[in-house]
Amino acid sequence: MKRLLLLVITMITVCGVHAEQVNESAARKTAAKFFAENATRYSAPLGGLAPQLAYTAEKDRFYIYNRGGNSGFVIVAGDDELPQVLGYGTQGEFTSSDIPLPMQDWIAEMSREIAFLQSHRGMPVHQPLQRANPVAPLMTTKWDQGAPYNNMCPTYNFGEARAVTGCVATAMAQIMNYHEWPLQGTGSHSYYCVVNDTDPVELSADFSQSFYQWDLMLDTYDMNSSQESCDAVAKLMSDAGISIEMNYGSSSGAQETAVLSALTQYFGYSDRHYLLQRDLYNADEWDQFLVDEISAGRPVLYCGYSYTQGSLGGHAFVLDGIDERGYFHVNWGWGGSSDGYFMVSMLAPGSGYNFKYGQDCIFGIVPAHEADIVPGVLYVRGIMHPDMYSVPRGSWARVKLSDVYAEGNLVDSAGVENMGYWPAVYDTIPMELRIVDQNGVVKQTQRFSHKVYLSGWGQPSPEISFIPDASLPNGEYAVKIAYSTHKDGNYDSWVCDDYGNDLYCSMLLTSDMVYLLDCCLAEKYDLVSMTADQSIYVNEPFNVDVTLTHTMGWGPPGGQSGGPESKGRIHLSLVKDGVEVATSEPMEISIPLDATTTYSMQMTAPGEWGRYELMVLDESGRMFTPESGWLETDEGGGISVIFVFPKTDELVEDFETMTANSSTSQTNVQGRFTKWNFNKSGVRAPGEGKCNGVNSIMMKKPSTFYSIEPLHHRFMMASAVFFNNATADAKYTLEYSVDNAETWVKAPTIEGEQAAVVPGASVTQVIWQLNLQACDGALFRVSMTGGSTAATYVDDFTLRYNDSSAVGDVNKDGEVNIADVNAIIDMILSGNTAPSGDINEDGEVNIADVNALISLILC
Repeated sequence: MKRLLLLVITMITVCGVHAEQVNESAARKTAAKFFAENATRYSAPLGGLAPQLAYTAEKDRFYIYNRGGNSGFVIVAGDDELPQVLGYGTQGEFTSSDIPLPMQDWIAEMSREIAFLQSHRGMPVHQPLQRANPVAPLMTTKWDQGAPYNNMCPTYNFGEARAVTGCVATAMAQIMNYHEWPLQGTGSHSYYCVVNDTDPVELSADFSQSFYQWDLMLDTYDMNSSQESCDAVAKLMSDAGISIEMNYGSSSGAQETAVLSALTQYFGYSDRHYLLQRDLYNADEWDQFLVDEISAGRPVLYCGYSYTQGSLGGHAFVLDGIDERGYFHVNWGWGGSSDGYFMVSMLAPGSGYNFKYGQDCIFGIVPAHEADIVPGVLYVRGIMHPDMYSVPRGSWARVKLSDVYAEGNLVDSAGVENMGYWPAVYDTIPMELRIVDQNGVVKQTQRFSHKVYLSGWGQPSPEISFIPDASLPNGEYAVKIAYSTHKDGNYDSWVCDDYGNDLYCSMLLTSDMVYLLDCCLAEKYDLVSMTADQSIYVNEPFNVDVTLTHTMGWGPPGGQSGGPESKGRIHLSLVKDGVEVATSEPMEISIPLDATTTYSMQMTAPGEWGRYELMVLDESGRMFTPESGWLETDEGGGISVIFVFPKTDELVEDFETMTANSSTSQTNVQGRFTKWNFNKSGVRAPGEGKCNGVNSIMMKKPSTFYSIEPLHHRFMMASAVFFNNATADAKYTLEYSVDNAETWVKAPTIEGEQAAVVPGASVTQVIWQLNLQACDGALFRVSMTGGSTAATYVDDFTLRYNDSSAVGDVNKDGEVNIADVNAIIDMILSGNTAPSGDINEDGEVNIADVNALISLILC
């Protein structure tokens, strides 16, 4: 009875703690309920079919189920903090082997969003707003990128293959077909294209000779479609591709920004269309932009980029409808495959959550005679910074904006010019420099104008000179840039950065000087070093020493030290596979100009062991790097690689019990946990080696040391520290044998098969991965296989093992604890009968195994 009560209490507790995870069985029930409650949406009856699992995302972040009978699909969230349904289609089915390319990126980004949510528990989750007036899909076309759409696209491989149309051209052409405009094109365009990276060819189109036969174009095409209808759509697709300088090939690509100028210059569309980036708006604002556009009868050309695959993985598609849930209808441009309704964004980041969506879209695509004007946003990619950091009071000071981009239509009736190169559309933006005191009161203004590209391309950075009024009292101020959305309007908007944060430079006025300071902390400091604990374990705190030098900012003339301090907040970030999985609490820092300070920080390691990237960020999410300047967070200059170990037992050979001497090739030397043989290597005392403790092992190429007594444990990994005192890289391997030294197997490091240790004044830790069972009886051998004949040193050879995890470690985290009970319960509920859950070894996974595992934990 006591055991049964314990079991019930444990199951209730565990299920409550892990309530955020949705297993496959529960997701299947959600899918079945959705199909049943929305039966009227589908053209075919359900017919009693159960949902068919078609796709499971990494780490069960979401599931995709087909309805059956080629009649639709639904995407179910794998985390109950999210809406249960993330998207659905009312016809066709989802096929994992033929996912539309644009949808592949959307799936990758959806998985990245969920991973971000799971590593930032407590952040807001976006709930789409119910819509009283849904909009049925505006477009009826279901066009694709192959034949007949690409019949007029260039060929490659000596004419044996034909390039596809490209997703941007396909999306653009479908929107043009919706508007049935123009009847005839304008102008011409030529460019050189290296088709499929092999065959260079000049592509040209005289759009003035193109007459678009909208009445002949079909919604869908098949083998029975007429030749004239195929020619009509192929001509439109070809012209669209050439107008945006499509890079043709087996996978064709173009910049979506090119669509802006092409529609205006060649096809008679309004020049007031504009591109917006998702990262500048919160989820409700973004959804409302889309709703307003689609409700006005204008399909939106949408672009998504997968951060996990890089920006080259981006694809374009069309949003053209809204359901009553607030989900948007997506036409993927893949022949109707997987078209359906989807959430555009799941997260609603607040302050401190710098999630990058990698999405943008083009609003206002409409023929010129139907154009409306919609205000937009101006933002700066990069930072605002002083051109001069200190000048005498009464002299000209100067600030600079890096690469100004325009989003939207910022000025009524602004002149649009062609500067003679592509894409060449820009607008003149009225701006105003403002000096603002610490209470937010504007104390001084100065107006100016600047030409900014409207097509999303960079512009040389504007420099703004000003003289602070002599009447301004000494003290601290902010220098900000405002702009007007209309030529004669108010200057009521602030220039902002990628995250939507207002940009500014800090200004300090003294009786004699004007000091200016970047608003971005990471641009003012050099990262001197970042040193983490050598041994870091899952779910445990670890320490990181961060040393920074204040290199840019306020200070006396001539760059002397001792100037006013620069204050701000920094935090640590751990990243795995491009996703931030852990952060530290922010720390206040304050360092005088030209001074160097070390800060001791602490954070908790994630629950999954393995390799991570560690970096230190400022409040805006920018990474500190060895050189202050323009490095972005993906450049790698300020990244330190760490390894998080599972919680294990250890066998550490520190060689301290051995006698140091000058001889080599000793045999049967007793160590901490086994006997060792040395081949052209030997024990050395301090003064030679610079590893840990007193003794270390000296090695020269070629030399080895190896154990001679089998060790019986479930070894998971090994590590050692090395000091290379030579002038060339030293290379080492670890091998193991489970057949009494008859054969040796090389163990891989976390970086590759062989460890390379560069010359230097500090020790280097090398980690090898093992997967040996206790019954194997393993021997180990360390060899120096490359480098010079000069001495190098090895210390703290460590073997990590977890014998208890051989039975009961259901979730494979290296421990047997209450989390494994939860894992078995999930297995039982989902019908999973994997051997890891069969604790009592009766051939089944059921409630008896839960009881057996609890007994194992308690003993």
